[in-house]
Amino acid sequence: MNPGYIYILQNPSLSESHLKIGRTERDPEQRAAEISGSTGVPTPFEVVWWSESVDCHLAETLLHHELAPYRTNTTREFFDLELNHAIKVARRAIRKSGGEVGGLFYLLRRAFRWTFHGIVRPILRLPVQVLLLAGLMLWWIVKAVFLVVFGILHGTLRFIAALFGSKKPKPRRRRR
Repeated sequence: MNPGYIYILQNPSLSESHLKIGRTERDPEQRAAEISGSTGVPTPFEVVWWSESVDCHLAETLLHHELAPYRTNTTREFFDLELNHAIKVARRAIRKSGGEVGGLFYLLRRAFRWTFHGIVRPILRLPVQVLLLAGLMLWWIVKAVFLVVFGILHGTLRFIAALFGSKKPKPRRRRR
């Protein structure tokens, strides 16, 4: 078994139907960055779809065999077809090769990826001024919550000390 990923990449410099379809045992985003750096394309590749596979080598073989009529070059992993059709064929190849990776670790990794790609990454694409303003507002909120909680805690402790605690000794008067 060779667990890994099947990915589909697009490049804004190429037509929408020109897809790079392959496999990797590393993160598909890393693979896209690697391919973008080593090829002579003016814009980087973007991961438009990926899925984990129990046996990514077999899944890729099945996938490329089924997509052979759409291949643009026999020595490259580029295909000219619609994205939806490529995804259907890729899912079918993954099922035939043993399915997706499962288990708790798989679910946790998917949750992390969803959080990163769905929340963190879009936030990082915002302008710097928006991020600074959001950070400043968050700081003010955290500071206000801290002061309120500290005030409540301080008042509660003083009340408890007044109920059970020692009474303050009266100040002595100094004799002359």
